[in-house]
Amino acid sequence: MKPLQSVIVFTILRLLAFAVPLAALLLLGIEPMWAAVAAAALGFAISLVFLRTPRERVAGSLYEARHPVHGEDEDVEDDYLDDEDALLDQDEDEAPAAAAKPAEKASEKVTEESRLAPAGEVSADDAVAADDAVAADDAVPATVPAADTAPGK
Repeated sequence: MKPLQSVIVFTILRLLAFAVPLAALLLLGIEPMWAAVAAAALGFAISLVFLRTPRERVAGSLYEARHPVHGEDEDVEDDYLDDEDALLDQDEDEAPAAAAKPAEKASEKVTEESRLAPAGEVSADDAVAADDAVAADDAVPATVPAADTAPGK
């Protein structure tokens, strides 16, 4: 049943739940003000007991109108962001390994040159290369998690 159709059906049934007792009470000769109060109470009770299904349909359609389901466009955007996060995670995993390779090469170069140099003699270039190799081993890649930079957060 369409949302608007369910609202119309429920409204008509609620009006009948009020109008029928009101007409009956007025035909019995009860004062109109008291007949209206009694008909309202009876209509409320009747709608609670007998109109549960139409009431739930209306409530469901109102909920769907206020909380729309994701469309295809939002799903595509979510997939794109998930792929981007996966690529960033992959880059973070590869970055420490890539940073360690030059450091290993530099430390190998220093040890090779120190074997060639006479004992006790270390050149200034060798000392700088050794310091660079140690600094590269301690380096931490400076990356920002994608969740912190996502728009709207």
